[in-house]
Amino acid sequence: MIAPKVAVGTLRWRVRRSFQEYIRALPDGAMIVSEGAEATDDGAFVLPADPGASVSNDNERVFAYRGSVSFHGHSGILRVVLRDPEVRVAADGSGSVTTRSAGAAPRITVARFASSSADTQGVSIPRPRLTAAGVAWLGDVYAPGDALDPITLVGG
Repeated sequence: MIAPKVAVGTLRWRVRRSFQEYIRALPDGAMIVSEGAEATDDGAFVLPADPGASVSNDNERVFAYRGSVSFHGHSGILRVVLRDPEVRVAADGSGSVTTRSAGAAPRITVARFASSSADTQGVSIPRPRLTAAGVAWLGDVYAPGDALDPITLVGG
């Protein structure tokens, strides 16, 4: 169950290690952070909270973040964008991750998770899984339900 007083300042996520390895192996592969996102030495991306967009009620907390992480390759044919992600966590700890893939396009749900844990330090999501939309988002090379890397929402 999500603690109601969790203050979450940043989202930390690698997305998927094997996907990053694939991008790095491409002759023209690139991972670009912008709009407030940062890359860490261990391959994770850190995006700052958008406190004005985060909401909470008895049934769900929505943690909103600002920033963009773009993965590019194959002369522009491969382009995956994680922009302004939101993490929704239900009272039972399950939830989803959504993103805007481009511009003002509608949000897409790229991952779901069955459990999470929260304490005064933040929220940990150990097993986010790709949705069908997430498979398309990552270029149709994975299957629905495939594991993504853990997500940490760190207190602010």
